[in-house]
Amino acid sequence: MYEKKINILKEASEESKRLFSNYARVRNYKKGEAIFRDKEEVGCFYFLLSGYVSLYKISSNHEKKVIFICKAGEILNEVMVQKEFASIYAEPLSECEIVSIDKRKLRMIMENDFSVAEAMMESMASKIRRLYRQLKNTPNAVRMDQQLASKIWKLGRDFGVETERGIEVKFDITISFLAEMLGAKRETVSRQFKHLVNKKMVELNRRRLCIRNMDLLQEYLPK
Repeated sequence: MYEKKINILKEASEESKRLFSNYARVRNYKKGEAIFRDKEEVGCFYFLLSGYVSLYKISSNHEKKVIFICKAGEILNEVMVQKEFASIYAEPLSECEIVSIDKRKLRMIMENDFSVAEAMMESMASKIRRLYRQLKNTPNAVRMDQQLASKIWKLGRDFGVETERGIEVKFDITISFLAEMLGAKRETVSRQFKHLVNKKMVELNRRRLCIRNMDLLQEYLPK
């Protein structure tokens, strides 16, 4: 049962899980297929069952800035609690299975089961804390090579698996994507990445990012 995979339902009552299952719909998305777009009217909450999803904004200069990468169990659009329109783009980084539920139906479940409402608030709080950490590592406060090292270390911690070569991130990574995570120019990130490669901390081969030494990379992070 997919209800067991969704974080906000872990402490929910059996009745809440039953209602969620009755109202929800499951759909598969291909890599790069839009789930929803910024400023688009969205009447559903989306939960990721498998795969990875990038949440990003596009600047006035038409540059992409990745804000979050979501993994299985997470909700993609908590902000729908407040308004009917999305405030961010959602795009799969791999093939994904996603469950959606009408906003009004989930609100009804939350009204009758505080554990679900509390879990929703905890999910929001987690994203806010992650934003605080991102603000701490703004370009004016931290060197670009340290910002890049920090992003790569977190990718390894959150999405990595152990291999003979080191910790490998489980979805495709490019220099362009790393630049989008940092909100920086690709050329700048490419130079800084080569610097980390030369220090034998990381490597990128056929879009697979491998962290050769997590401890060494962690020592390089901003204090």
